[in-house]
Amino acid sequence: VTFMRNAGCMAHLNCETTRKWFCDRYKTGQRLVNAFAVGLPTVLWNEQGFLDVVAGSNYPAVANSVEDALYWVSELVSNSSLRVALREQGLRLAEPYALDSLSQRLALILADVVSRPRKGKTPEA
Repeated sequence: VTFMRNAGCMAHLNCETTRKWFCDRYKTGQRLVNAFAVGLPTVLWNEQGFLDVVAGSNYPAVANSVEDALYWVSELVSNSSLRVALREQGLRLAEPYALDSLSQRLALILADVVSRPRKGKTPEA
């Protein structure tokens, strides 16, 4: 059982916008994807990066308070079928972030960028 909460990161960054995006969205989401990818049933905090990963999935173990977190941890410790269900759901949620999936998406993006005419230049015949 894993409990995820954003502990903050990159406090040395001077740009609040960069720090907010990088820490709150990218880093928190990345940590959750890593936990899901190895099959850890996870209680996550109601924070944007975590919510981005579970969006549209009805993932139940989302804590809005310390009491919620304690409830979900207790449920996971005592309920093996819930642990299995959250493990399976987490593995499915991690699939779009697997290297093969990301590589294919990146290749499509790069192909699109390369195929666009450059500003101020006409395509050569």
